[in-house]
Amino acid sequence: MKAQFFDSIKQISNADWQRLNSSACPFLNYQFFNSLEQSLSADAERGWKAHHLVLSDDNESNDFATNTVEAILPMYLKSHSWGEYVFDWDWADAYQQNNLSYYPKLVATLPFTPVTSDKVLSNKFHQGQLFEVLSTHCQQQGINSWHMLFCPKIAEAELPEGVYQRNTVQF
Repeated sequence: MKAQFFDSIKQISNADWQRLNSSACPFLNYQFFNSLEQSLSADAERGWKAHHLVLSDDNESNDFATNTVEAILPMYLKSHSWGEYVFDWDWADAYQQNNLSYYPKLVATLPFTPVTSDKVLSNKFHQGQLFEVLSTHCQQQGINSWHMLFCPKIAEAELPEGVYQRNTVQF
């Protein structure tokens, strides 16, 4: 498998996205993410820099268009915690007090939408299978952490070492 990150949904085909999207959640539709980017509601200037993960078969070609897309995980590099409905400002403050950078953080979420759904668009992969790819990418790029927000609960036995699940109550 070949993992690539794209800074715009326009770099991912609508056909691939919709082919892999088996969710009934309307917020996982390609047009929803495209509208957020086109309207500049979710863009780098507003703290939502698109950084969508695409897994494709590795046919030894550097041409993305010739590879078969197997999974898509909509993601953003966040420079703040607004619009996530997850309140981690205490974490950010603790990092700052220790002269560490909490941001940017890599977040798999539906922007401005606190809806639980499987964020991984795939017929072949599930969220737990992407943890190593995400951890490696963050280490290579100097990104402090990655987060999957409002996703299905994962059994503790399935969590690899160094990956933690935070459960909160939504009112």
